[in-house]
Amino acid sequence: MAQQASTPPPPEAYAWLPTMSSIRISPDGTKLTAFVNLDEHYRLGVFELEDGQLTPLHMLSEAGEYTMEDPIWASDDRLVFSVYFAGKRFRTETTETRLMSMKPDGSDLVALFSRARTESGGQVQIQNRIVSTLPDDPEHMLVQYGAPNSQVYKVDVTQATRHSTVMRERASINHWSADSKGEIRVGSGIVKDRDRKLTVRLDDGKWKDISHRVRDENVTFYIDGVSDKPDIFYVLSSEGGDTDALYEYNAQTDELSEVVFRHPTSDVYSVIQDRFTGKALGVIFAEDTSEIHWLEESFIKDELDKLQAALPDKDVSITSLNLSENHAVVFVDDVTDPGQYYLYDIENRKLTGLPVQYPDLENVTHGQIFSASYKARDGLDIPAYVTLPPGLSSLEEARGLPFVLMPHGGPTARDFVGFDYWAQFLASRGYGVLQMNFRGSAGYGVEFRKAGDREWGQAMQDDITDGAGWLVEQGYADTGRLAIVGGSYGGYAALMGAAKTPDLYQCAVSFAGVSDLPEILRDARNYVNGKYYTRHIGNLYGDRSTLWDNSPQSRVDDITVPILLIHGDDDRSVKVDQSRNMEKRLSRAGKAVRYVEFEGGDHYLSNYRDRLTFLQETEDFLGECLN
Repeated sequence: MAQQASTPPPPEAYAWLPTMSSIRISPDGTKLTAFVNLDEHYRLGVFELEDGQLTPLHMLSEAGEYTMEDPIWASDDRLVFSVYFAGKRFRTETTETRLMSMKPDGSDLVALFSRARTESGGQVQIQNRIVSTLPDDPEHMLVQYGAPNSQVYKVDVTQATRHSTVMRERASINHWSADSKGEIRVGSGIVKDRDRKLTVRLDDGKWKDISHRVRDENVTFYIDGVSDKPDIFYVLSSEGGDTDALYEYNAQTDELSEVVFRHPTSDVYSVIQDRFTGKALGVIFAEDTSEIHWLEESFIKDELDKLQAALPDKDVSITSLNLSENHAVVFVDDVTDPGQYYLYDIENRKLTGLPVQYPDLENVTHGQIFSASYKARDGLDIPAYVTLPPGLSSLEEARGLPFVLMPHGGPTARDFVGFDYWAQFLASRGYGVLQMNFRGSAGYGVEFRKAGDREWGQAMQDDITDGAGWLVEQGYADTGRLAIVGGSYGGYAALMGAAKTPDLYQCAVSFAGVSDLPEILRDARNYVNGKYYTRHIGNLYGDRSTLWDNSPQSRVDDITVPILLIHGDDDRSVKVDQSRNMEKRLSRAGKAVRYVEFEGGDHYLSNYRDRLTFLQETEDFLGECLN
């Protein structure tokens, strides 16, 4: 029986960290590893599998400020995972990573590279970039090490000190890729924070510089894999069109093939390859949800077709597959369902459910999600998604609702149709939610993405404002009950919305939002990807006046509505001072502002208590503002 909208689930139900994540099955299919939510925190769990039942072998807890991610089976008897922790280099705050290895029962825990040092005697910041798991050598893997010029080592996954160099550093190469056999074939990087560099290894063993292919910022060119044909690489490129398409690239002749697959409005963002041969089987692109266009008949396609036929109203994906391809982990969901993982016994065609992801939402009817599109003031089509309160089954039924505009972060990212715990929580409280993919969002081709360059607070903000106008024009929203809520770039957009259009919104909520663009650019100079910020936000020196004019801190006097600011004090993406200083300026100006700071909180609301407080504060704040 579905829960009635009059008694919505408590915030705790939505703040819950999904019960299991990063689920990986061992090569022989007898064991499983996953991050498991126990006592409101994730632990790295290892389980024995028998007849679909899980028997715990070990639970590894995170220690202090260390967090764990990315578990990988190196072999049936060895598990490798990443550890992340806060660091500081030359007064610049950093996120450091290390690689750990252990047996399935938790014994013999070792830190790989523990004694490796840079030329200056320190340790490299990022040490968890696995280049290849070496499918034919379960005792070793290839790991990238060093910066700004990286080397590749063959690492013994059972020892902290045993490794040998298989690829020495090359100038300006900081990312290496291998083929399906574990042979290093591609190197890429950036030259003096300006030009990109790209080099490939031909089948005869010679390296060839093809950097000219990545120097044109108006044409994308990205090597996504090495094919099963001599000197042929799979490339995603906008060559000859606007969206990223799949091509075969002959590195020997420097020629692109005819288009293998291009979607007219959506970028291809990944190639599905046979993991043994490297042959391209299909491509993944996204309209409203991720979709696959198959290029070849294959075992994976056949199994997905069978699962989809058995579950016709669901979206099905295989997330992990053992070496013999007789056991898999499958994820099943639909557009409003949080989804569930299953163990799939392929030989016996048997699905066994793993623990429910959101236990207290299991029998709850969620808000329906509808795809939409509206015109920006300059005529650009803006894709959008509308989530309605439970009980409303069409947009025609939405009349005069209180609405929350929820721009995504990034901003070079995008929203999809699917379960979003922020949006569904707000919908359960009776709000409509509009999520728009404003110009600059990813996935819609080069022109749409570039249309957002240096448009923070300007055309990108206008796209959001025009979304509010569209809601009112259609009669969906009550013009006197509009709010804007967002995180990261979305938090910036919420604050700019309150400043640029103070008569449009009744209040704004910013989580981890940017409020000072020049300061973001000053800070970005300390990082490898600083060029990204200059290209997408502006030049710190040449555009200083425009940048400050489009910073919420400079527009405090224009803000007339209540503001809720929330930020974690250990945010390594948008520093907490962005919100602290915004709060100070608002308070000095006598504006209505509430500031909540999470001790140890990060940029992603990664722990349950922060998620819960965020939802509770947002619910109370919107309730006061929108009646």
